[in-house]
Amino acid sequence: MRKFFLGLMVGIILSFLFIYFGGGEILKVLGQKAIDAGERIKIYEKAFKETVGKIKKAPPFQ
Repeated sequence: MRKFFLGLMVGIILSFLFIYFGGGEILKVLGQKAIDAGERIKIYEKAFKETVGKIKKAPPFQ
């Protein structure tokens, strides 16, 4: 029980420090980077699906 309350207090203190030192801006930057990475992955996904589609349509190798 003692460890639980100690963990709870540490979590609350870390949360306040995160907010106090500009955690919102950090999350905003990380969110934008995640969106950019998602857009790049979408391009690779589309190219991969097109390649797989061409392979499936190709005549068998003999």
